Amino acid sequence: MFKLFGSKQTASKAVAPPKNEETNANASPGDDGATDLDSASELETMDFEVNVDNVDIHIDVEQGVYASEWNGSGGCSHTDVVSSPDFIPPRFVYGCSKNAPERWAETKAWRVSHGIDNILSLPRPQFHLIKQHWQHFYCGRTPSDNRLVVYEHVGGLKQALHDLDAKHNISFQDVMTHYLYLTEYQWSILDTHEYNVDDTTSGQMIKVLDFQGIQLADVSNTNLRTFVTWTLRTIGQHYPERCGVVYLINTPKWFNAFWNVVQRLVSEVTRHKIRICPTAKEYAPKLRAWMGGSKFLPACIGGPVVVNGTTDLCADEAKLHSFVEDHTPM
Repeated sequence: MFKLFGSKQTASKAVAPPKNEETNANASPGDDGATDLDSASELETMDFEVNVDNVDIHIDVEQGVYASEWNGSGGCSHTDVVSSPDFIPPRFVYGCSKNAPERWAETKAWRVSHGIDNILSLPRPQFHLIKQHWQHFYCGRTPSDNRLVVYEHVGGLKQALHDLDAKHNISFQDVMTHYLYLTEYQWSILDTHEYNVDDTTSGQMIKVLDFQGIQLADVSNTNLRTFVTWTLRTIGQHYPERCGVVYLINTPKWFNAFWNVVQRLVSEVTRHKIRICPTAKEYAPKLRAWMGGSKFLPACIGGPVVVNGTTDLCADEAKLHSFVEDHTPM
């Protein structure tokens, strides 16, 4: 069962967004659940305040069973978690210093209520369909420090949600469960670096959110707004200290107004890690540096390496697909 609730909490005051003067003329079709916006100024009145505690995703799994040795939220072993009632993972100690015990207690309760400890044991028969309709995949790793590089096409998400529901009866809840599965897999299987106080970037990803094709009217779509809010808040709250830098690329000319609204959902620490890049001129040099040169840059961000999450896979994406297939009977 899935519920949407508006939060009655007052949003904190926004800080000024970075300037963005570029345009993006590509359209994103599909308008279910949306109302047209006449101007970017109307974004300021839109409600992105979803109470994530009331977004009901319950995954039926056997409690007390661990699908992997590692707790993705804590970035530590399950053995460490149960070793003492006073144990707090270092990622929470250093990433949530003011209220680490409370945050960790909330995360443990969240993992139990959502079945996260055992989510990776579940078959994923919808995995490939979701991958085919929405581009999101691992691009590779940074050669200097072996950090995961993750790509998500935000500009295509609204249409993907519509098509998955209309053509395949894959619900919004199913896609959110899919995202939870990927997040836990990433931090409990692919990257199990323990927190290192001498190198706090260890175990952090480079994330690329591509807004190519998004239109102003798209952001009034209820499912899109809920997904944005839920991922920013829930994933950020229960998987702290995981973003090294986030590139928002191919952002449209009205993105400033959008940023004024959604940045309220992002912690101050994460806000400082976000780079808004309207064109390839801004993001290509940065991503080339991360990937070790132009010849290693994925095609989705202007390079020669073809990776797409469906037919052409980097090593980490191939490992994910193999893991899913091993746990999903044909």
